[in-house]
Amino acid sequence: MHRDDTNNIDELTAKAALRWLVTDDHTVDMHFMHVNVDNGYDAFSLENSRTTQSDKPGKDTQKTNAFSIKSTYMLDPKFHLITALSHSNSKLLYSYDEDWTDGNYRAADGNIYPSYDWFDQYQRKITQTDIDMRVVSDEKGKIFNATTDWTVGLYGKRYNEKLNRNHIKSGNDNLFAYDYKTENKAIYGQLDTALTDRLVLTTGLRVEKWKADYSDSDNLAINTDEVLSGGKIGLQYRDGAERIYYMTLSKGYKPGGVNADNTLPPSERDYKTETLWNLDLGYKAHYFDNKLINSLNLFYGKRKDQQVKKYAVATHSFTDYLDNAAKGSYYGLESELDYFPTDNLHLFSKIGLLHAKFDSYSPELTGRAPAQSPKYQYDIGFDYNFMENWTFRADLEGRGSYYFSNTHDQKSKAYSLLNSSVSYINGNWTATLWGRNLTDKEYDVRGFYFGNNPANGWADELYTQKGAPRTFGFTLSYDF
Repeated sequence: MHRDDTNNIDELTAKAALRWLVTDDHTVDMHFMHVNVDNGYDAFSLENSRTTQSDKPGKDTQKTNAFSIKSTYMLDPKFHLITALSHSNSKLLYSYDEDWTDGNYRAADGNIYPSYDWFDQYQRKITQTDIDMRVVSDEKGKIFNATTDWTVGLYGKRYNEKLNRNHIKSGNDNLFAYDYKTENKAIYGQLDTALTDRLVLTTGLRVEKWKADYSDSDNLAINTDEVLSGGKIGLQYRDGAERIYYMTLSKGYKPGGVNADNTLPPSERDYKTETLWNLDLGYKAHYFDNKLINSLNLFYGKRKDQQVKKYAVATHSFTDYLDNAAKGSYYGLESELDYFPTDNLHLFSKIGLLHAKFDSYSPELTGRAPAQSPKYQYDIGFDYNFMENWTFRADLEGRGSYYFSNTHDQKSKAYSLLNSSVSYINGNWTATLWGRNLTDKEYDVRGFYFGNNPANGWADELYTQKGAPRTFGFTLSYDF
């Protein structure tokens, strides 16, 4: 208690890239990444403030080492082979003080209310390996009377997650562990056919074999084995050099999985694969010698067995899990605008509008918007080069109100944040002084509705996690 560093941020990310020109026909790109995150986690309080009475602040840490190798090899003047291999190994720790007190809650009225004393800790080890091999046509390799570019490929992925959970309740350890393995094998292809000089037809198909095996310390085993398919068909029309119009109908999927928490009832331990049909209509255009660049995308989608994040409420606690809604739908638009009135000034805007709802789910959720689905989002600002090598940037980002969760009806308030930065570029060096949320706006990013306060008899109420306050930083980078 009486500490101001329990939600500290201490993060290191190091990246390296190397390109090897093996021959004139063969290039190899290598990337390496190291991530070391040692953050605190103490995000909630009984007063919904930034001050907590927790005596066991949590942690949110990550150590990751990853690499990728991509080979591009011209096998023949008609086509080339692209092979990509990536691998990552991560250790993660997530923990928090579940009661947000030291076992006694000191309320604003001066009274002390006995609470409970729980702590939750999750330790994960995750490894993932991906390989993607595809053959891509070149100009001399077009088919169907030299009208069609083509791509065909194979993809494979192996993922393994092991967890050890220690849920400490009033000094008693409650141990739980699981081992979750998935394997993906897919074949895919795409054709881009020039129907005319301006009109291109795109068709694509992907078929995937999905397999998952789950086992835990409670002797529960869940195995999944299914074949999934997706694809797209689209038209693109180029109206001269300035405008492109497009329409795309696509089918996607999100594999099912396991809710790895032994406090959930058996009916909630796994969830099904979600399928999605999506229609996009839009255009991209530039005017006045690229001084004005604009893009607009209209979209509409239908979801079946929509995966929905919820949480189960028990005494003094809640458990996140994924459920399936029978049907869902959405529509909206995305707009981007860039304007360069002078060589030194760049004005920009990004705007998104969304209407989403559950078409068929539980009685209380049918017709309601899913959680984390604001009706609007935007980012509007400018860059100004006010001296040689100096750039000033300012932007206003915001989002509308949205439901915090699919488990209750509590909503966030709409908010907007003012951000700014000053950058100096000298050769390959860039130095940036930046500030976010300059007006120190208080806003909420997460919200839970349950009973956790002994002062009001454990009645259900809204508890929120605050977004970052006014923050300043300095970034120094070197571009090789």
